[in-house]
Amino acid sequence: MKQRVHLNSVHSSGHGNPDDWIAVWFDGAHFPTFNITNAALRKYSDIHIDGIYFSKSFGGHKSSWATLHNAYTLYKNFEVQVN
Repeated sequence: MKQRVHLNSVHSSGHGNPDDWIAVWFDGAHFPTFNITNAALRKYSDIHIDGIYFSKSFGGHKSSWATLHNAYTLYKNFEVQVN
């Protein structure tokens, strides 16, 4: 999975402009599998993306949801760019 988020600009009046976009690619696709455009994710210019929050869970809250054996997942190429 590859995801890119472009945070919208904010007009001097304080209203978020609908010029942001989110694109998600799965399985090495050449074109986004999921794409959102022309939305406003923020209203104020002092809201920034400056990190990544990542969480992986197997599901429920009881021990019956636990794996029977050790399980591993591998992740790579995390990147945050600020222009």
